[in-house]
Amino acid sequence: MTWIHRLFACKPRAKSIAKTPHLTSPACGGGTEGDAVASTPTGGKLMSDCSGRRPGSSGVSGLPPEPRQGSRARARPRRTAQGVAACLLPALLCASAAADELASRVAPAAKAAAAAALPVARFAFFQPDGSGLPPADVAIGLQNYAAYFRKHGILELRTHYFRRAADLEAFLGYLERRGEDPPWLTSLSVSYMLTQGYRHGYEPFACGVIDGKTTAKFSLLARRGSDIRSLEDARGKILASMEQTDDARIWDSIVLFDNQIDVKTHFGGFVETDSPTSSVAAVIYGEADVAMVFKALFDRLSKDSQQVWRHMREVYASRETSIGSVQTWRGAPPEIMERVKRVLLGDIRKQDGGAEILDAFFLDGLQPCGWEDYDAREGAYMKRAGLSLVSGGAREAAIAAGGVRH
Repeated sequence: MTWIHRLFACKPRAKSIAKTPHLTSPACGGGTEGDAVASTPTGGKLMSDCSGRRPGSSGVSGLPPEPRQGSRARARPRRTAQGVAACLLPALLCASAAADELASRVAPAAKAAAAAALPVARFAFFQPDGSGLPPADVAIGLQNYAAYFRKHGILELRTHYFRRAADLEAFLGYLERRGEDPPWLTSLSVSYMLTQGYRHGYEPFACGVIDGKTTAKFSLLARRGSDIRSLEDARGKILASMEQTDDARIWDSIVLFDNQIDVKTHFGGFVETDSPTSSVAAVIYGEADVAMVFKALFDRLSKDSQQVWRHMREVYASRETSIGSVQTWRGAPPEIMERVKRVLLGDIRKQDGGAEILDAFFLDGLQPCGWEDYDAREGAYMKRAGLSLVSGGAREAAIAAGGVRH
């Protein structure tokens, strides 16, 4: 109930009239006879309630008012526009309050019913290393994905966030043992998608876009004023990062550092943090010497934080590497996946809720992509490092051999 509803108390008029028949109605100001006063054309004052009867009338419909002693019966005063408005306004406000209350009860029930009618699917996000996005932004982004698909009447998403490959594998195994579908949608790290994701039947279809490209760089950061000005100067120094698996560090060595170093031996030690932002803070406060983060994150922190702008600098920038993508599971219903692709690959930023998704993941947009985009880029890194990348027909054969459910 708003302040204006409280200002005009919505009390039943009948009760007030029953108690004091000749007092003005609470809806008109309520109180004593002296509370409602109307001016006559001659300048005199005449008290009236909402019905137009003056005090002293019989209150019975069809009977003339009882004249006062020593005076002639006066004509019934005419209602004024102000008087009518004073009577109607509280009633209208009461009706509005009742409508608001009804809507507040009906709307959640209608939304719940609409959500219950949508197909339920899972969305798994896997970020294995410390060079990715802050976990808080990922959590918000996943909530935004769920709200986006619900608004468009496509899916009711159950979102899952993993930071260790072992946890993701365990989850996929759990679903398979229960006879449930794996997540219909995923956003897997590039390294996992290329080495394991295809074995589970996942295919990329929407790549993130930053500055008009589906690739981005990573930055190795150090404190301003330190003697670290290059990747070689960082040898033996302490690297701040989130918990990393051996596979992730191999990937960083090959892709982020272009096979120039072995991450495990180049740095003198590691400080584990809970997010890339915390990695930057660890360097600022002297707990570590360097930190490797997504360049777009560093650029945003430099604009938003005076501490980062004043105390941090980039000493190494990686080669362009693929930005994360969204993948679909091959066994998901084709008609639903087509609708998913339409709402994600359209002008998502102009759609209701689309901008919130992009902003959470530091993206300008999404555009179509496929295995060939990764084969041409990350495949070259892996081949240069002497590693083979399963691609083309070999990937198809591997998928078939893996017994992917359709």
